Amino acid sequence: MQHALMTVLLVSLTLTTAPAQTPKSAQPAADFEAMKKEYDDAEMAFREVMGKEFAKSTAEGKRFYIPFEKTPPARFAARFLEFAEKNPGDPLAFDALERAVNGSFEDPTTRARTIQRLRSSYVTDPKIKRVIVQLVISPDEESEKFVYEIIARNPDREVRIMAYKTLIRHTEEAIQRAERIQADESVRKDLEAHEGKSYVERSLARGERGKKDLEGYRKIALELFGDRVPDLSIGKPAPELTSQTLDGKEVKLSDYRGKVVVLDIWATWCGPCREMIPHERGMVARLKDKPFALVSISVDEQKETLTEFLATEKMPWTHWWNGSEGKIIEALDVTHYPTIFVLDAKGIIRAKELRGESLEETVNKLLDEIEVKAAE
Repeated sequence: MQHALMTVLLVSLTLTTAPAQTPKSAQPAADFEAMKKEYDDAEMAFREVMGKEFAKSTAEGKRFYIPFEKTPPARFAARFLEFAEKNPGDPLAFDALERAVNGSFEDPTTRARTIQRLRSSYVTDPKIKRVIVQLVISPDEESEKFVYEIIARNPDREVRIMAYKTLIRHTEEAIQRAERIQADESVRKDLEAHEGKSYVERSLARGERGKKDLEGYRKIALELFGDRVPDLSIGKPAPELTSQTLDGKEVKLSDYRGKVVVLDIWATWCGPCREMIPHERGMVARLKDKPFALVSISVDEQKETLTEFLATEKMPWTHWWNGSEGKIIEALDVTHYPTIFVLDAKGIIRAKELRGESLEETVNKLLDEIEVKAAE
């Protein structure tokens, strides 16, 4: 991947402009709004069913899992793409393509046609930033190649910064995922059962390749963009974060210096996030007398969605509301949910992407470090 990226960066940066848009007509807008309402209704119904299934699985002590193909983004992806293809000059065409990208992870045909449309009309448009994360985390080669093309052809500095940050973050995650699969046979068997052996094989291969790519990404990003691409690797200090508590109080991450901190970036609609709640609840109870803080940072679009969820789901720890596009997402290069960071008492990143017993074991080791330091 690094060689491919270097090659792309050496090509001519001659830029093309997107085709002129035709005037917006009432009918495409009405069609899009009708489809969007249908999607929103499906999403609401899906979340309700998901909540019930999650509660049932938790009560039975089973793993909570819903195939992506059954989610509203996957079910509606082809329809949103069809709208964009029929209305290429409409201002809503990009919104439709964004939704098609979000839902076509497991649909190669829809994904290929979506990328073709994005390439022909939006590769130099600043709006392309909105789909970079979804493109980077996609497993297909066509999405990967398109990210490199965006880096080479898009004139917007913020777009290129987003691309590099996402490449770095996702590559780190790919390496860590492969290491977990190799180290824990139960993780491997669980993934093979739910995602298939081919998924596990791809994950291992991507992790191995990532070891070669990561250094190159970081080097290029540092040379081109400096401190706009922070180093979030283990052993580096976490960036300062500011947010709000649910009652509107301004807070910052440095307020927790002296404590071991787990940052959990999540959303109420995220199945794997909800799956973590029972263990998090127990961990918080077990560590209630320790210098420890669990800070859950919600990316739900509306704060009311979070508060309504907390009214029925017991989560007695610190909660910040960030929103779906808040600064914390960019500061921590969040590409998926949940995203987990474990910080020591000095605010240094000591672990990432841990869950369950592995997370609590790491927290306890860091708490032991505090006790040893205090006894000196």
